[in-house]
This record gives sequence, C-alpha cells and structure tokens, in this order.
Amino acid sequence: MSRVWIIGPLAWDTILHIPQIPPAGEFVQGHGLHGRPGGTAANVAVGLASAGVETGFAGYVGDDELGLKLLRNLEESAIQELHIQTLPGDSNNVLLLINESGERTIIGLTEDRLDQVSIQDVDLSADDFVVFVLWRPHFLGDLEYAKKNGCTVIVGIEALKSIPQISADICIGSGSDITAELDIASCLTRFGRIVITHGVDGADQYWEEGGEIRKIHQPAIKVDKVIDTTGAGDSFLAGYIKGLIDPVPANDAPLLIGAHWSAVAVTSHQSTAPDWADVVKQLPREYR
Repeated sequence: MSRVWIIGPLAWDTILHIPQIPPAGEFVQGHGLHGRPGGTAANVAVGLASAGVETGFAGYVGDDELGLKLLRNLEESAIQELHIQTLPGDSNNVLLLINESGERTIIGLTEDRLDQVSIQDVDLSADDFVVFVLWRPHFLGDLEYAKKNGCTVIVGIEALKSIPQISADICIGSGSDITAELDIASCLTRFGRIVITHGVDGADQYWEEGGEIRKIHQPAIKVDKVIDTTGAGDSFLAGYIKGLIDPVPANDAPLLIGAHWSAVAVTSHQSTAPDWADVVKQLPREYR
C-alpha cells in the first residue's frame, strides 16, 4: 500500500457559535465557546489514517499547553508516522465563528510558522504520495525532494497562481481561494489534474487527454441539515486521496468518495475529518 505524507497546518480551534457576523460597531451574542483539535492538514491526516491508509504527518506545535494537547490527539489517532517540530512559543490557534447556517469564519490568533516545517529528512519512496495541503513558496525545496524520489505530488489550489510557478501531479482546493479567472488549459500544462470544489455546487476535475480538456462534475451530496462546515474541504481531500489509492476501477471514484466524506463532515461538530467507519456505510457498494 502507498504511504501518504500530509504536510501543513496543525492548530487548536477555538469555537464560538453566533447568529451571524455583525456589521461594524454592532453587538452579537455568542454561545458554546470551546476548543478542539484542528488545522487543515492535520484534519486530512487524521481522517485518512482512520481509513487504513498508511499516513505520515509533518507540521509544528509550540512548547505550550495547546501543543501538548495537539500532540496527544495525533498520538491517539491512527497516523503511523509523526514528523512534528516543537518550536518555542505559541502553538497555532485560530478562532472559528460558526453561524446558524453552519458556515464558519476563521480568524488567526497566532503567528504562522509553517515555513519552519520541512520533510527533506524523511525517507521517501517512489510509491509515496506527498501532499502540500496549503501551497507556500517556502515548500519549493520539499517539492523538488519529493519529485526527485519519484513521489506522486499533490498541492493546494494556491499553487495555480503561485510565483514562482510550479508543477505537480494534482492541484486541488476550494474555488473560493482563487480570486482571478483561471485559464484551465494553461494551468494543465503544469498539473496533471486540477480539482476545484464549489461547496454546495459540487466539484469539478479537469485533465488533458488526446489534445482536449476533459471534465468530470461531481454534485454535492445532499444532507438533511448542515451543522458545521469546518473541515468539509479537508474531508473532501481525504476522500479524494483515498479514492486515488484504492483499486476501484472508476475515474470518478476520488471525487465521489470525497463528496460523501465532505457530506458526513458538515453534519457533525468537529474540525477533523470524520472517521472512515462513518463514511463508508454511506458509499455505493462498489466504492466500499
């Protein structure tokens, strides 16, 4: 089985439920203040490992109480390999404001020190997948290291507009993170596949084949009630990777598994991707 290395943020999520984001100068009453483990890359890694995928995670924590909580959560997960930098000072902490529709607004509370994370001392093999959940230019050295070792490389959607330009096997992420119009044909000269998620409007996968641009659209899976959209995109990514690795003979398997995992995510109060056991029973039999 392929090993998957997930690289990116690990954070403590401080949650506050509010009716809506108030206009400037107005008051809103919050409730349900609490904290829970999160961070977009850690969310993916914890979920993916629960699906029996051999998973490694690279990130950082501070040398504080939150760092100890985050490390304990990872150690109690099914992740097989942890490559965690402990840095002096605060662990990554974000405030999530969740409204009555389950939509969340994210406010960073601490300095981002992801530039101090690297996997260049990790032993990689050609069967490995290396996933930069959020693309940052300081990962260039790690990207080249993964390519040199023959790994399949997946990068966050920020890479579509990154300077300097990069190439990878797959570029994936939310369309809300792309502010300018995309020239898909041009982007596909650098990426084998591009996957763009659109929330309730589903997801699209693009690739080039026979000189033509191909596209698959995956509708979003309907749910009775959206409770919390935190981690929906992370769950989609976990499902997409699971679909890539599993020997399911269907081109749409990664998209469909990702859509189902995301649907389960929005119906629960958590940041990490839901356990695979809660997802697999929702899938059509041929994808289990």
